[in-house]
Amino acid sequence: MNKKKLIKEVASRTGFSFSVSKMMIDCLLQTVGVALKRREKVSLRDFGTFYNMEKPGRRYYHIPTGEIKTSSEGVVVKFAPSRKIKERLNSKPPSSHGENDGGRENPVPTGRGVCPASPHSRGNDLPVKPASGKENTGQRVNHRSEEETAILSHDGYFLFDHFLGESEHKEFPSLKVPRKGTPVLVPHVDKVGATTGVMEPVLRERLTDVCKGIDGIEVVEDVKLPILNRNYSYHPDFCLFWKKNNLYIDIEIDEPYDIVGRQPTHYLENGDNLRDRYFIRNGWCVIRYAEQQVKENLEGIVNHIKRVLRWLTDESSIKMHEDTLAAMNRWSYGEAKAMSVDNVRERYLDLPDCVAADNPSVPTPKGPDFVKPDEDILPEVALAESEGKWETVINEMRQSGCEHCLLTRTNGYQWVYVCNSLDIQLIDGVRHIFGQSPFGIDLRFPLDEIGRLVLLRELFSSVHWESGTSTSLEGLIPLKEILFDAIANGKPIWVAYHSNNSGYGTRFLSNLAYSWHITHYFAPHIGLGHCRKYSMQSLSHFHAYCSNRKEFRCFAADCRVKELKVLNCSHVYFLNEEYENSFAHLVMSPYENNNGNAFFENADEILRIMPQNEFKSFLVQGNLANLQVMKGEISKAVLIYQQFSFDCFIAPSLTWGEMCMSDIHSFINLCKEHLNDCYFYEGLNANVLLHNFEEVLRLLTKSSWMRGYR
Repeated sequence: MNKKKLIKEVASRTGFSFSVSKMMIDCLLQTVGVALKRREKVSLRDFGTFYNMEKPGRRYYHIPTGEIKTSSEGVVVKFAPSRKIKERLNSKPPSSHGENDGGRENPVPTGRGVCPASPHSRGNDLPVKPASGKENTGQRVNHRSEEETAILSHDGYFLFDHFLGESEHKEFPSLKVPRKGTPVLVPHVDKVGATTGVMEPVLRERLTDVCKGIDGIEVVEDVKLPILNRNYSYHPDFCLFWKKNNLYIDIEIDEPYDIVGRQPTHYLENGDNLRDRYFIRNGWCVIRYAEQQVKENLEGIVNHIKRVLRWLTDESSIKMHEDTLAAMNRWSYGEAKAMSVDNVRERYLDLPDCVAADNPSVPTPKGPDFVKPDEDILPEVALAESEGKWETVINEMRQSGCEHCLLTRTNGYQWVYVCNSLDIQLIDGVRHIFGQSPFGIDLRFPLDEIGRLVLLRELFSSVHWESGTSTSLEGLIPLKEILFDAIANGKPIWVAYHSNNSGYGTRFLSNLAYSWHITHYFAPHIGLGHCRKYSMQSLSHFHAYCSNRKEFRCFAADCRVKELKVLNCSHVYFLNEEYENSFAHLVMSPYENNNGNAFFENADEILRIMPQNEFKSFLVQGNLANLQVMKGEISKAVLIYQQFSFDCFIAPSLTWGEMCMSDIHSFINLCKEHLNDCYFYEGLNANVLLHNFEEVLRLLTKSSWMRGYR
């Protein structure tokens, strides 16, 4: 695999465009290269370590002179792969026949000590229901498969506006939520039954107890969802049903491998996401937990479910506790194979190590033939009225004869497209607008995030600069002021530039970032306060994404710029919330890269230029409170922290109060790390900051804001 193929693979796995993926890979390689140049090790967990090794001089025979010479000493780069990488290299990839599509209907890959399961067996675990609430470690059985009637009926609609997309999740817990207004598919009764996992009875009984305290919600067992265009069903491990909210939640407990057949299950890209998409397209939520999470933190799982219910429905009667459920990475096929070899599952389940040959096969009951699920099982995503109009608008743009158009999103950020390249694509169940841009990178935006799409009759604004005969510092001030404004307001530029390496050339530059000490490409506004504090002359260089090279490069703000034009747009960035990100990175890293030389000036400048709608976001308000503490404005900080209730959800399973308290504790720990510094940056004495944050913590802890959360 070469670099180009690697970039394509990253783009395919992440959903980012090729250009963004290239930028990420380039940034990674550049960062690794710089670290190695500094003689530092680069250790990547579960991958390996890059390090330098001294290469001694070597004696050799020099043919032209007939002399014995010694080559010069040097440094070579070595790579030491991790144990997991070695294990993956020694594991065989799954065949398409053996892949699990996320349902109980699939055959288990045949192997030593395992029988092919019927399409109605779970295909990965142990079987008959044990005594209530006990771990299921009984003898494996297979149930006879049952042909489904394929009658689909819907009742009501999904009521809550919390759609999270359809892309595959990389961690547990994994939460999938339908679009508001999605018709809810009514489940069928499962008369045959299915294999039961080890931890399902334990979680089921605990959830049954919890449901007794929530009016109207119940744990439903032995149900199945018929599949569109197929003659069989999907079987939830078990589901929660809340009648008054018409809410169905499929709860899945995922194991890394079949404890009998030792084959990997529920690994990345195995088909679980297709199954999850079928559920959410039919109005069901899906929550997936790793079996190990259930075994090691049952109460954390139950609390997480209650928090999801609270976030979804805003039912204040649901009592929850602090989130203690640690995230776990989903495993790849190779990782699951290695876990099987190491008996990882047996260890956390407190079972004896398993030898596959000691587990006899169980004959598979015969049944009808089944066709593996594919994209054709998914119901079509209904086209919203607001989305339908964009097809008309795009057609008008194409036929206008105008070269460029300007897209303005609902959050105020903009993007420029070439009119005749516009198209609409369906990605992970969401329709996106797509097209070429003049910036060397092409982005997609969901249709429901588009506010306006208009023709851009004039690509360039009236702001224009050309180099004259003067090369004095004063003569370059107008150029620097234009660049400052472009960085502050996200304005792309066109430049004619004479590089010392490549000579004269023209290009579009976007995502301009202030270059001072270390440049933060994705936090471009850090340093603008430094520029104002130490005069515009400090803007000697800037970084930007180059449309020619398709990468971030450093440019000089001097006579090498021969001509500059500012485009007729603003707030044009590759990522969302650029000001929010800049502000968060600055505030949360006060001792990084000498930010203290102009720390508060940088923070105030970002707040000054930040759009008002972004200023009101939870992330900015939280960091604004942190900034007030650092300034010693304790009373102002407390008021900002307390402007929202502690249990106001800002994300699934994360409340405003929890985010604020996490920040405060992080700052206390950070200040303790810097107490013994030999000097302090201006205004950032760690002893003073530690006292401020401990005082804020004391005031908040004893206040009514934290009632019930102390």
